[in-house]
Amino acid sequence: MKRFLVLVTVSLLVIAATLISAQDSGILTYGTVIQGVVGADNAPTQYMFSGTAGDVVSIRVNGASTGMDPNVRLVGPSGETLAANDNLLAAFERSAVLTYRLPVSGNYTIIVSGTTGNYVLALSLNEAATTTTRLEVGRPVGVVLPQPAGLQVYSFNTDPVNTTTLLIDANPLVVDAYLEVRDANGQQVALLRGDLDNACLSFGPGDQLNEVRIAAAPEIVGNVTLTLGRGPCIVGTQPPVPVVVPPFQVTPINGACTIGSSGNFNVRTGPGLQNAILVVWPAQQPLVVTGVSADGQWYSVLALGSPGWVARSVVIAAGPCNQVPIVTPTVSLTPDSTAEVTATVDPNVTPEVTAVVTVVPPTVPVPTTETTPEVTTVP
Repeated sequence: MKRFLVLVTVSLLVIAATLISAQDSGILTYGTVIQGVVGADNAPTQYMFSGTAGDVVSIRVNGASTGMDPNVRLVGPSGETLAANDNLLAAFERSAVLTYRLPVSGNYTIIVSGTTGNYVLALSLNEAATTTTRLEVGRPVGVVLPQPAGLQVYSFNTDPVNTTTLLIDANPLVVDAYLEVRDANGQQVALLRGDLDNACLSFGPGDQLNEVRIAAAPEIVGNVTLTLGRGPCIVGTQPPVPVVVPPFQVTPINGACTIGSSGNFNVRTGPGLQNAILVVWPAQQPLVVTGVSADGQWYSVLALGSPGWVARSVVIAAGPCNQVPIVTPTVSLTPDSTAEVTATVDPNVTPEVTAVVTVVPPTVPVPTTETTPEVTTVP
């Protein structure tokens, strides 16, 4: 692991030679390295850059003067904070690092603050995966080191009902490498450095897509086995030998596009994790697809007679799925939304009209002589 830290340090020294002149704020592009300063008033500095939906960006801020401890925040095009102050421990003494997958295309803002002093800010676009291997429950996947050219990514989805575990077994026992797990937003959720033998990571119930990346120096030789399982990690005991199960396959129903999974998955009321769960579909049970979302990331289905949506990343598909139509989701009303209401009137029916008349008594004292009180009728 020391070799990895040395490599990263050398890389920063190399790119530091291309620093652009310090400025209070500015427009950044991927690959830019800039030097800045937090003044005695601790006022934050803002930088802007243009990003594309799906980009996984890394923002690294390193303290460059004694006592400078930076903070960093990423703000979206609409002004919302997406991520903040993700400190990278053990790699640098004073640093703040963010990695995030941009949700939409637009202009983003980086805000740097912290204690008084100089800092170095680097904005980079993470390398796109050359190949992505899907991990399935009970099917070990071997990773050979050194890896082939290009970034190798291993993905898995957590189960909406059960705890999901990731068992890591290294050979030889001590492999000088690190394993990183990132969620769908690109944020780091787990990091292991060295000693990957008999390690276990546990993830709570959900339907989150995660990516696993393994990195090591080119001279490191060995292999790492990844096995996806169910149930919590057992601390202090030897992980059980995984049971190898055949890969799950989906058989199309009546020749239609059909989906399924080796684990349970959620059917939601709309194409997005923000939508409510309609039903948890059981493992290894097929489900016919009726359409696909415009972005191609969600399948439209009929689950128990009700329309629903399933994320493509959590299922395996079979059949003519490239022929299903694009489906626009039905918009549900919320307290803050309005809708146009169209009434249909039958011309042969005479509507019954009921008038409500309210009599308001006089507000002045009733005289002793006989008078006719004034009555106000409200139709």
